[in-house]
Amino acid sequence: MRLIETWLADQERAFDLFAKFPAEEMGFENPAAGMNRERFAAYVRGLRDESMGIGLPDGWVPATKYILVNDEGDYVGIFNLLPFPALDGGKIVFLLIEAVTGHAVPEKIQSSLTVAAFALLFGLMIFATYNDILRLITGAM
Repeated sequence: MRLIETWLADQERAFDLFAKFPAEEMGFENPAAGMNRERFAAYVRGLRDESMGIGLPDGWVPATKYILVNDEGDYVGIFNLLPFPALDGGKIVFLLIEAVTGHAVPEKIQSSLTVAAFALLFGLMIFATYNDILRLITGAM
C-alpha cells in the first residue's frame, strides 16, 4: 500500500474512485460527490494549490487528500491527512514549524496541544455516540 497525492494520480481513475463515495458517509465528507469530470479536474487543481498554500487565508494549514493505492496499483481509498494535534497531521505541523523557524516547538507546548486536541476528539466521539444511541432509541433518522 502507498499514498499518492490526488493531483499526481491518474485523473480518470481518481474521478472514478471519488465517484464511488457519497457526499457524506460516517463522518467522511466527499466534496467531489456529484461532480462531472470538468468540475472534478478543477477541484483537483484546487487541492494542489491548497497543498502549496495558494489561496489559503493567513494562518490556515491545508488538509491534504491522498489516494490509497494497493500493491496491484488499484485505487482503493481516499486518505485525509488533517493537521490536527493528536493525529498524524499534527506532528507534521510541528515538524514544519521547526523546519521554517529553525526551532522546535517546545515539548511542553506540543504535549499541551496534543492533550487538548485528544480531549476535544474524545468529546466529539462521546457526542457522536450519544447521538447514535439517541437515534436508536427514538427511531429518528
